[in-house]
Amino acid sequence: METQHSLNEDDDQELMAIYRQFIGRWALELSDRDMKILALRVQGYTLQETAKVFEITRERIRQIECRIFRTMKLKAIRDGVRCFTDVVS
Repeated sequence: METQHSLNEDDDQELMAIYRQFIGRWALELSDRDMKILALRVQGYTLQETAKVFEITRERIRQIECRIFRTMKLKAIRDGVRCFTDVVS
C-alpha cells in the first residue's frame, strides 16, 4: 500500500524554494566567520579540515556550528517556520 503525501511534487518544490529564501535571509544575519565556517561545512569539509583553516580546534568548530544552528532555529521560530528540520534537510 502506497502512502499518500499531502503535497504534490510542485508544492514540495515551491515549499523548498521558500525554505531556501528563509535560510538565505537568516544566513545574512550571521557573522562573516560563522558564514565561512558554515560554507566550508556545507561544501563537505570535515571538522578537522575546517579547524585547520581557522587555526582552532575541531571541538571549537563543532561548538560554533551548534551555535549557528541554534541561532537559525530561533530565527525560524521568530519567522513562524513551524518545523526547522524541514528547512535544513
